[in-house]
Formats: sequence, C-alpha cells, structure tokens
Amino acid sequence: MNLKFSWKWLVVIALVIAISIGGFAYYKWVNRIIPEELIKETLAKSLQAKNYRYDVCFELVVNGSSRVLSDVKGEKAGDNFHFKGKMLKQEVEVYQVDETIFMKDTLSGRWMERRGTNVLDNEYFLTEINPLSSFEFTRISNLQYHGLVEEEDGSFYLLEFIPTVNNKMLNKFWKDFTYKIWVDKRSRRISKAEIVAAHKSDSQDKMMMRIKLYDYNKDIEITSPKEEE
Repeated sequence: MNLKFSWKWLVVIALVIAISIGGFAYYKWVNRIIPEELIKETLAKSLQAKNYRYDVCFELVVNGSSRVLSDVKGEKAGDNFHFKGKMLKQEVEVYQVDETIFMKDTLSGRWMERRGTNVLDNEYFLTEINPLSSFEFTRISNLQYHGLVEEEDGSFYLLEFIPTVNNKMLNKFWKDFTYKIWVDKRSRRISKAEIVAAHKSDSQDKMMMRIKLYDYNKDIEITSPKEEE
C-alpha cells in the first residue's frame, strides 16, 4: 500500500500546535500575578470593609515556651462590635453598641454596662475589636509571592513581606514584623494571616498572631445582649 505524505496536514497540525501554545501563553499573561499590584489591591479592598467577622489568636513565646494571651471570635459592624473567647485564660464576652459597653461577668452571668465609653479609643484592644487595624502599613518591603495554594475552603494567593506597621498597640511592644497573608483568589481580600514579631526589650521573645477574616460587608447586626435575655 502506498502512503502519500500530505504537506497540507502537516501545516494544519503545526497551526493547531502554534495556536494552542499561543493561547496558553496568552492565558498565562492575562492571569499573571504581579505581587506589588496584588498586595495594593488586597489591602484596599480589605480595609474598606465596614462589616466583617474574624478569629484572632495572640500567642507569646518566651524562652521557647508559648502562652496564648487571647483567642477570640468576633464580628464588627461599623463602630459596633462583639467578641467572645479567652483572654489571659479568662472567659470574656464584650459588646459595644453605639457608645455603650456590655461586659459579661463570668461568675454571675450578668451583663455589666458602661455608658458613654468607646473601647475603640483604647489602643490596647485594637487587635481584638478591629483586627483589620493590623494591616495598616506605611511601607512594605521584601515582598514575596509563594504561588497559588489550594485549601479546603478555597484557592489563595500566598504573600509574605516585611512591613512598617501603623498600629499603636503593636508598635508599642513589638518590632521586626513579618507577615504572611492568604489572599482569596476570587474576592482579592485577606482571608487569613500569620504575623510574627520580636519584643522590643528582648528580641528573643516572640509574638505570633493568627487572624482569619470572613463575611466581608455582610449584613451584620449587633444589638444589646440585654435585648436577647
């Protein structure tokens, strides 16, 4: 049997391969990640949120031994907030509704009320009542992109960097911050973060903070806990 070689089919095959390679290259170009642009977009979108929910764990490491200082779950709606968990091994639950603070007494279960007080003015509680304040920077350096990571709850861009932090509480005691953040691929907002820093008086002592952020700009209503009784 005589087989005739067809240049026409060879050209067609070559064109298909070229188009496929070109299409893939274009797809990679369109979906390329530029870390400087990604971090700028991520911070802008995250920090503009007025409402969100969060988990925060603050851990201190001294002489190789770790101690959890606070581990709370919370929600924020405008200037109002509610968080619940443990601080210094004590159960806590706090609400702020307008300018009234409600704190639950762990022994009696009753709510203690303080009017005309705005806890948001207290710099020492910024992490527990407004964790997004930990992502206010004046400068970012050593920005690294570690690729797209797939986890059970979604796909995330992983970034790591060294910032100059604009947070009174964090800057009062800590230095040499390193941030690692997981950016949600779809929303381009911070999904979770790990923050490590050294104590200003002894750089061998470390702070580690883990933050999870979700339900950005959802309809969150925070009302007086006394209304629920």
